[in-house]
Amino acid sequence: MAQRFPGTAGRHPLEIDQGTLCRNQSPKPGSIRTEGSVVPKLRAWMARDIEGYQQWVQTHGFDYVKNLTIDCADFAIYLLSEYAKRNNLRLGFTASFSFRDPFASRRMNNPTLSESMKRLGANDLFDSTSGNTVEIDFQELRSGDLLASKVHVQVVMSHHSLIAVKDIVNKTSQSNVPAMEIIQGNLGSGQPVLVQRRAYDLRATPDGARDNSYYEFNDVHKYYYPAGNTVDELTEFQPRRWNFARFNTMFAN
Repeated sequence: MAQRFPGTAGRHPLEIDQGTLCRNQSPKPGSIRTEGSVVPKLRAWMARDIEGYQQWVQTHGFDYVKNLTIDCADFAIYLLSEYAKRNNLRLGFTASFSFRDPFASRRMNNPTLSESMKRLGANDLFDSTSGNTVEIDFQELRSGDLLASKVHVQVVMSHHSLIAVKDIVNKTSQSNVPAMEIIQGNLGSGQPVLVQRRAYDLRATPDGARDNSYYEFNDVHKYYYPAGNTVDELTEFQPRRWNFARFNTMFAN
């Protein structure tokens, strides 16, 4: 039975539905009614929602390239939070211990975007024991999944694309190169930079290993070129997927 708050004489009564603890001005459980609007109860993630998120990242992820200034972990959180907000889906995270705020609860149920970005870092997405992400195999990576290390996070844009690569220095060009495309926020001189588009070569070397050549995208001429960094970045990352099931179980609506 709903509990009526005092002090509402002459106005539409404000009620709390005991089954959901959701502020409610409507006889429909689990919804919030304000003047002329109803805010639906947040939904649990289903398989179709996860697939929808993957498709949304693949379709709209490139829209953020060179259009959003943000660091790596914040960008991964931003994409997830944006889709969840648009589709009334639950979110819940576990944050690392913070010396800045040692008494803050590490459990974050339905946090705001700013709270998530403030409390979570790359290691919170890399360390699967925190429960924010789960470990998956490289072959399982799909759009919206993460390549994560303790200090950096990339978002998979397309797990298998055919791209054009030009090497201006060696005056070579290749088409239909199988690659995994990623998008990432980053830091430059300690400050967030514009979202970047990158790709990893998925071809095999003669010994059967992945090539893993790393490419940057030329936004003017619309092709990839070998990145200046010769470090094999992909070998430093571990595949991760958001822990959608835990969003549902830890969430307190």
